[in-house]
Amino acid sequence: MTASRLRTVRSLLKYTLLACAVYYIVVYLVVAFFRLQYPFELEWMEGATVDHVIRILSGQKIYVSPSLDFVPFLYTPLYIYFSALLSKIIGIGFLPLRLISFVSSLGCFYLIFLIVKKETDSNISGFLASSLFAATFRLSGAWFDIARVDSLFLLLLIGSLYIIKFKVSAKSYILAGILIALSFLTKQTALIISLPVMLYSILTNRRYSVYFIGTAAAIIGANTFIFNFIHDGWYNYFVFFLSLQHQILESMLIYFWTESILYPLSVAFVISVFYLIVQRMISNRKNYLFYLLITIGMLGGSWLSRLHTGGYDNVLMPAYASISIIFGLGKNKALE
Repeated sequence: MTASRLRTVRSLLKYTLLACAVYYIVVYLVVAFFRLQYPFELEWMEGATVDHVIRILSGQKIYVSPSLDFVPFLYTPLYIYFSALLSKIIGIGFLPLRLISFVSSLGCFYLIFLIVKKETDSNISGFLASSLFAATFRLSGAWFDIARVDSLFLLLLIGSLYIIKFKVSAKSYILAGILIALSFLTKQTALIISLPVMLYSILTNRRYSVYFIGTAAAIIGANTFIFNFIHDGWYNYFVFFLSLQHQILESMLIYFWTESILYPLSVAFVISVFYLIVQRMISNRKNYLFYLLITIGMLGGSWLSRLHTGGYDNVLMPAYASISIIFGLGKNKALE
């Protein structure tokens, strides 16, 4: 095969891949546009989420003794308060809650693109990474744009990861600590994922790690004390005690890895492993540690959430986000 034909084939494959990537982004945007306006529940807990917002707007507490009229969710409250604020501006209903999730999902796409672009200096690699995450929309329960906490939680989490990786200063680590704390105040899974990230900060930037860990711990601790005091102990009961009472599904010990990770994302997973191996071989310690530890944190957080009863496909979002990021890095490294 001549050099000109090789270039033609390469260009054809490149633009075919980009067309597929654009397809997933566009399809998500179109689907989300129509779902935002849908006047009924897209998922069975959306209505109860609106009920939580109504309680806040009417001056009532969220974490109260359960009754026939109202039983609180087990989540931390930040998403509900954001939703209440937006509902006060544009009206009560599903739209303001879904808007927060939809905008947060777009923010996740952008941050995934930005992380890969910063590492590779390749717009194409960054775009492929964010489009791969968009392609997991249905795999993760079609959850990106609904009135639930997950997209906002993930946006704040990835924002913290971006700062930890690319902005090394006391101010930036304080900001990263604020974002990781806000992510926890949206969904408790952030605490599990943050532990390997905190380890990374200690191993690579011990001087600044105090700002990151101290800020996150101070905000989470203060919020827990204040909310528990205000709600007469019910905050701790729902957010911490009840959330740890789920039974373990032994079937998910293996099923998670085979059916949720390896089967749908086998190529991306292999490329991700390839990237981590290459970083280890070339002794790029900081890169290797960062991406290894966030992979452990985000896949581990998804796995632990999927293990217990009640865990649904939405808990896969952090795992898919981490694989998408490292896939983009690995694709670029493979071409090099």
